[in-house]
Amino acid sequence: VLLSKQDHSIGIYAGGKFLRKHKLFIIRGYLSLRLTFFLNNLAQQFKDSLRFLRDFSRKIISNLVFNNSCNPFTVFLYHEITDKPSRFASEHHLSVSITRFEDQIKWISENFHIIDPAVLNKPYKSEMSSINSREALITFDDGSRSIIKHAVPILRKYNIRALVFLNGAPVSGNVFWSGLITYLFTNDHLFRMKMEAKYAKYSGPSFLYITPNDISDYSIESRLNDTNRRVKAYHGEFMSMDEIRQNSDVLVFGNHLFNHFNAVNIPEEQLIEQISLNKSFLNDIPESVSSLFSYPFGQPETCYNAKTNKIILKTGISQVFYANKGCNKSRLETFIYRVAVTNKFSTGYMKSLCTK
Repeated sequence: VLLSKQDHSIGIYAGGKFLRKHKLFIIRGYLSLRLTFFLNNLAQQFKDSLRFLRDFSRKIISNLVFNNSCNPFTVFLYHEITDKPSRFASEHHLSVSITRFEDQIKWISENFHIIDPAVLNKPYKSEMSSINSREALITFDDGSRSIIKHAVPILRKYNIRALVFLNGAPVSGNVFWSGLITYLFTNDHLFRMKMEAKYAKYSGPSFLYITPNDISDYSIESRLNDTNRRVKAYHGEFMSMDEIRQNSDVLVFGNHLFNHFNAVNIPEEQLIEQISLNKSFLNDIPESVSSLFSYPFGQPETCYNAKTNKIILKTGISQVFYANKGCNKSRLETFIYRVAVTNKFSTGYMKSLCTK
């Protein structure tokens, strides 16, 4: 609607009259809005400051707690490093993705002095005379090929050497015992029912107590012609001897028995034979320390005990590694605890692995 000049003038006059009449009210309203905005802004800044102080104090307290409660020597345990884990690793939570592994290694390298496995049981140098200084060791069990493909490039990038506890049998092309028993336990349901009934009185998973005789006596699945092929597909590839030799700048190899048997579950003679066979196998690898040993499975009582420790030390083993968490006062101890790392990453998670 177009206003006439007269109407336009009347509108301006009326608006001016309204502003003059209510000027004080308008000013008060404007100042009130400005004050409200200022106070809200001040309150937000105060909240942000409190949040910053809270987060900062938590970080300081967390660091103090970590420094006071952290193990002097923390040993990290891995199995597979891959974005496409084997069924075996997936079912037993034994894999870490490539990105997560690098995040974890970066954090460990920033918070610990990571030692070379070759100096593991050697005396501290004068500059490292403090047993209070935080040390760490990276270890792998079994010998998955994913270690060569995905872990080694990351370790090389951060100039870190790691210790691989190797089973000679699957590297030589034989069936991986741990993969075989868990495969049958998963796929041969009648066999599983019989094993659960037979070993019901034992603690821990029934497959830990399976023997070769159990398989030959009760497993129909194991008698099929292509069982070995399917078991190998289930547990994934192992590194080859050529790959082992080509990556000796990064990897040092220790004893994990010739095959992945439960040390508690085999006779003393067989346990000694398994250690001896694997020592002979490791002698063909330039970067190997066959006097370093880690238990297959590695859990207390079900997979190792005082009796097996005594037997193993008699064979010339100098240090024994477990797969359960505990406090290591130094890297010179005979029995060393390890923390199994899962596919997670956060500062809190990593710190929780290292505390006593």
